[in-house]
Amino acid sequence: MSKPTDAPVGSPVAGGHPKGQDGSQPKAHAPVGIGQPKAQEMTPPFVHRLVPAWGDADPARMIYTARFPDYALRAIDAWMLAKVGADFYRMNEDWGIGTPFVHLQCDFRSPATPRDTLLLAVRVEKVGTSSLTFKISCAIEADGRLCFEGRFVCVCVEARAQSKAGARPMPLDQRIRAAAERDLETTGGL
Repeated sequence: MSKPTDAPVGSPVAGGHPKGQDGSQPKAHAPVGIGQPKAQEMTPPFVHRLVPAWGDADPARMIYTARFPDYALRAIDAWMLAKVGADFYRMNEDWGIGTPFVHLQCDFRSPATPRDTLLLAVRVEKVGTSSLTFKISCAIEADGRLCFEGRFVCVCVEARAQSKAGARPMPLDQRIRAAAERDLETTGGL
């Protein structure tokens, strides 16, 4: 099972990305900031730091492909807790809001191993009436190598109805909408 480290949630780890031996920012770190801020008023994305466990690896000793969407959902869950004030469990249990994911898209770029610490950058790409589209990029902390990037769409539904056929979308809760719109404005959604 993977677990987050003690890095501050939502902050670029250690003030950003590791520096090269000469103290400069290596160009290889650009993938973590896919859609880097275009203007000075833009802020970096929310970053979730994750250390894969041995059990996440496949027989080739690389992180099993199916783990990456799970990592993305964990990063989105951490974004929700940091930005909205409730993770998926609390939204479901305390707020009565289910957030099933209805679309996942991943493009795999390079492998990772349990030796790698992963940085998952989370951005809101689109705020719909009842849905949120998140853009995720995952890079290896040590060298900035991009592992995967993708889009993940969740829809808000009444929690009690989400496991039943015919569950209908409901408008985004104002707390969720406000946080998502703030993120869209400050990171540019790119």
